[in-house]
Amino acid sequence: MKRIILIKPSDNPITSHVYEHLVMNQFKQQARQAGLLDQIDYFKLGTNYPNHGIITLEFDLYTDKAAEIESKIKSLQAPTDESSYQLAMQQIMAESNMTIGCDNVNDLHQAIEWLNQTPWQSIADLEQPMILNAGQEDAILYQSSENNLKLSQPSYCLEHPAVEERGLEPIFHYLATAIHTTAANIIDYQLAYYNLGDSYQNTTDKWSSINEFSVLEHIENDVQAKQIYAEVIESMKKSENLDRIAWRLQSFHYSTGQMDTPNIDYIIDDTGVLIGEKTWQKLATPDNITKMLSQISLTSN
Repeated sequence: MKRIILIKPSDNPITSHVYEHLVMNQFKQQARQAGLLDQIDYFKLGTNYPNHGIITLEFDLYTDKAAEIESKIKSLQAPTDESSYQLAMQQIMAESNMTIGCDNVNDLHQAIEWLNQTPWQSIADLEQPMILNAGQEDAILYQSSENNLKLSQPSYCLEHPAVEERGLEPIFHYLATAIHTTAANIIDYQLAYYNLGDSYQNTTDKWSSINEFSVLEHIENDVQAKQIYAEVIESMKKSENLDRIAWRLQSFHYSTGQMDTPNIDYIIDDTGVLIGEKTWQKLATPDNITKMLSQISLTSN
């Protein structure tokens, strides 16, 4: 596994937030173009710290296929067209339930260009402590909670019939998370949704994983979101992806000290089943994964 943590200072807190969304949208597009699956090939997290004037990007690259885009990650740039700005701001409005205003798009464009020209710094290269500045008022963008924003919070549920072999449930739990996060990445940058995360339910009859989003009501597109989910599930059935999924799930080791294994707290709380390395290796086979993917159904609310 390769871990990359990148940092970039920025004085304007709202503009920084837009920039963080822009570069993460760019990464999500690159990951899709490379045929990568979230949680299978990589983990990603972008964070803006408005009170400290810094943006951080964190990536864990699990597979050789993900490692192929390492150089692109280290040189991520934000797109500088107005449609990309609008999409990022729509995502942030869905995230914060606050409107974003911009009086001068040229000023925003110059600020994004300046941030693009500021290179990312790897945390591994920091030789001295970085003393972060206190946040300040944004000079380019402004937010307001006094608005008439109408938000929708659609959810998408992946269901699988409960089976007698309960050791398979943690495998479904992990696969469902991979489907949700991979689909959410595409839905985010294509449809301006904001991913609120997933939850899990199980009964004696079925296992269910539910992912919620927030989106501006007037741009919600349930048909396209469900189509993206269906495409992700189908792509996971392809042999080249299936082999990589099986390898990833069979590679989990809890004794190496690396934080690249499923969180056992979540698995215990959600499924009531705990499996170890030997069970992952035994049950997470291409045949079992194919069968599981074929039995997953999708509903929306």
